[in-house]
Amino acid sequence: MKKNKIFSILIFALILSSALFISCSDSDKEEFVAGDTTNLKKELKECYDSISVATPDKFTTETVNDFKSKVDIVNDIVEQGNVSQQEVINMSIHIREAFTRFLNSRMTGIPEENLLAGWSFDEGTGTSLVGDGVKALTATLKPGPSEIFSTSVLPEFVDDGVNKALYFKSGAHLEVENYNPSDFLGKKLSIAVWLKPEVIKGGNYVVSMNYWNNWKFQIQEQGKAFFTIKSQAGFTDADNEADLSVSTGSWKHVVVVLDLESSKLSFYINGLLTKEWTSTGKPNLVGSQSAPYVSPLGTQLPLMIGAATTYAEAKASWDWSGWDTPTSWDHFQGMMDEIKFYNTALLSGQVQWLYNQEVEKLKQ
Repeated sequence: MKKNKIFSILIFALILSSALFISCSDSDKEEFVAGDTTNLKKELKECYDSISVATPDKFTTETVNDFKSKVDIVNDIVEQGNVSQQEVINMSIHIREAFTRFLNSRMTGIPEENLLAGWSFDEGTGTSLVGDGVKALTATLKPGPSEIFSTSVLPEFVDDGVNKALYFKSGAHLEVENYNPSDFLGKKLSIAVWLKPEVIKGGNYVVSMNYWNNWKFQIQEQGKAFFTIKSQAGFTDADNEADLSVSTGSWKHVVVVLDLESSKLSFYINGLLTKEWTSTGKPNLVGSQSAPYVSPLGTQLPLMIGAATTYAEAKASWDWSGWDTPTSWDHFQGMMDEIKFYNTALLSGQVQWLYNQEVEKLKQ
């Protein structure tokens, strides 16, 4: 992660210098006129003032140092003088963008009304789990399809994770029937969960709303977090481009944040941003989510935790061969804990706050 921060600072400096070079090149044949840096200096002072009062309980040291490095780059250029008005404008744009990111990284709590649903699995017993959140949804423990798995087992409560967790194997999963699809199909959605997979494989489904017909969140080959979203513009498949960011035998806090209003899809591991996609790289990250999928079964499919879909739906809709074996059936294998769904696009500081709140209780 530290290398990523250093790289981002170098890219910032490169972009800034490129912008300055272009503006200089355009005016080589004109008489140089010094730009007015009065407002830019005020912006820089505001940045430094914010840095000076940034306490460890609100901002990580890494975040502060990253932001200060960017501010220092601009400040050094201004102090050297001989910058044109266009250069001043370019620097002001970049420093405001960096300042906004810094403020968004402030570690702050998440309003209760933003938690759609969440399960801590701390009950330790039972087959119907009423979740937290504004919707109070019920997740029912289910075994894997008997048509595929010879052993019928439910998800098992284990003394691990943040207090207690669920262990999934042989297709065991949770089904949420009493949900309203529209609650999970807004322009903003965040999913947070602790994962400790037993195997790394394709189709290691964490949660699925009508699989790829609406959206799905899984751990893919090479231990990458992977999300599929169908917007009105079409499908988007994206991963966090970080090999083994989720690995076997260790707990990782994984968060995916969808923000179609800003055309962004972001991935976090243990509180830190690992990848942010925009509509530049993923052009279908625009508009609204697609309407709820209509199953040929004529019924609303459950929200699935730990599996892609039901056996009945797969049999009715999947027209390819080989999906109905224990190794090819899409399901999660390993431990899962503290899964939460939010009706907002969490800011980086909120993701860090959530991670900090839960990692203190984590059983390694």
